[in-house]
Amino acid sequence: MLSACSTLQDANRLSEADLYDTAIGHLESGRWEQAISSLEEVDSRFPFGPYARNAQLWTIYAYLKQGNEPLARTSADRFLRLNPQDEYADYALYLKGLASFQEGFTVVSRFLPGNNYDRDASSLLEAAGDFRRLIREYPDSSYVTDARLRLIYTRQRLAEQEIEVATYYVERQAWVAAANRASVVIDNFPSASAVIDALIIKALAADALDEPELVQRALTTLANNYPSYVTGSEGAYGYPEILTAPIEKTWGDRATFGLFAPKGLLHERVAALTEMRRNDPSLIPDNKLRAETEVRTPLRTDGGTETFF
Repeated sequence: MLSACSTLQDANRLSEADLYDTAIGHLESGRWEQAISSLEEVDSRFPFGPYARNAQLWTIYAYLKQGNEPLARTSADRFLRLNPQDEYADYALYLKGLASFQEGFTVVSRFLPGNNYDRDASSLLEAAGDFRRLIREYPDSSYVTDARLRLIYTRQRLAEQEIEVATYYVERQAWVAAANRASVVIDNFPSASAVIDALIIKALAADALDEPELVQRALTTLANNYPSYVTGSEGAYGYPEILTAPIEKTWGDRATFGLFAPKGLLHERVAALTEMRRNDPSLIPDNKLRAETEVRTPLRTDGGTETFF
């Protein structure tokens, strides 16, 4: 107990600069928990000192690298609330967006099989909002380029989630619900390649509801934007071949008279179309995001200190 008290007293005697240097040492060594503890002590003991804002920024970064995205967002919100005119407010907002973006791809979802498009996307919605705000409020920020790329990716993933739900409704033959989900993609994510699936699902729903004019309207729109995904000609457009090719029965289907989940059902073909579209090289953006978030932190010179590198 006496030893512990002595250690605490020594820590309390450290100057702001010494305590801050200790925190930076922990950061450089990747000791995120110790770094966060030291940074928060700088902020609490010296709230008006020259290192306070630096410590607050580094705290956001440390929480992000630690994988504690909720606290990274909370710390970013606090920094922006206390320092709305700070020269690195754009950096804090960028880190907040990264935290939400990173939370959208949890450790579990990264290693589970499948595309994971049907998982909760609420954090990606928050990331999209943060990146849009960054682009709108700080158009000259050095982080705008990466924010735009991540916003494009985020919007595409949100659109993919809607397609997964719409395909589920196609399987259940809930045509109005399927058409409504497809409309969400068309109205809110018109630049996403998932709009191809959305237009086809709208056409299929209209077909099932005996609305031939709506079928042609959807396919015409598709032909005007993605002609390789329709057949036929103007006024008589048809579905892509993957939806209309004859069903090939396997030996098992013949032996069981198709009683056990025969292949080639409409929703399976829609899912196959989606997979084909996702692998279409002409629809994959040239700029791809790296799998792991890499943050290059800025240089700060206020208060006579260099705190980011």
